[in-house]
Amino acid sequence: MKAKKWICLLMAASLIGLDLPVQTVQAQDTKVEETGDSDSDSDFKITYDGELQQYTGTGGDIEIPEGVTSIGEDAFRNCKKLTKITIPEAITSIDKEAFYGHSSSFIIYGKSGSYAKIYARERAIPFQSTGQSTKDISQCSAVLSQVSYTYDGTAKTPAVTVKDGKVTLTENLDYQVSYGNNTSVGKTQVFITGIVKHRGTDLSSCISG
Repeated sequence: MKAKKWICLLMAASLIGLDLPVQTVQAQDTKVEETGDSDSDSDFKITYDGELQQYTGTGGDIEIPEGVTSIGEDAFRNCKKLTKITIPEAITSIDKEAFYGHSSSFIIYGKSGSYAKIYARERAIPFQSTGQSTKDISQCSAVLSQVSYTYDGTAKTPAVTVKDGKVTLTENLDYQVSYGNNTSVGKTQVFITGIVKHRGTDLSSCISG
């Protein structure tokens, strides 16, 4: 018993004097590349309902970002370095002072049938077309001149006023109107079909009875 104890003590003592191999792990430097923010949308202050209130960029040639539906007063005031701006079809309202103090070389780009062209013409700003507008007519608003009739056997053909935002469209130039079931008691169908600058067909109705 004593012999086993001495053997254990001798083995422990011998181990203390041994140089055991130690694995060393060196930490590697990890290189993190920083990338600059190239999102130009940060140059635009836009409200939750889609109004562009202020531009804070450096000018040059810019394009209004998606989601904007209107441009507010003084949004680009005295932005002398702004030379070209592309305005999407979704924008249907631009304040008359939005580009106050613009440079003499300033040009608005947009679709031929868009509000951008109308605004440019009204404000005497040069306009360059990027193609024809092809907005779906169902995205426009339609109002019938009369929505209820007393049945008398005659065809009911209420006049239709169609607006694309604040712009009133012209019948047979921007859209055509046709009628269905308009000589009987019940619901008369009014079909509004976009042409040239607009596409698709929208349906309204009036009641005869």
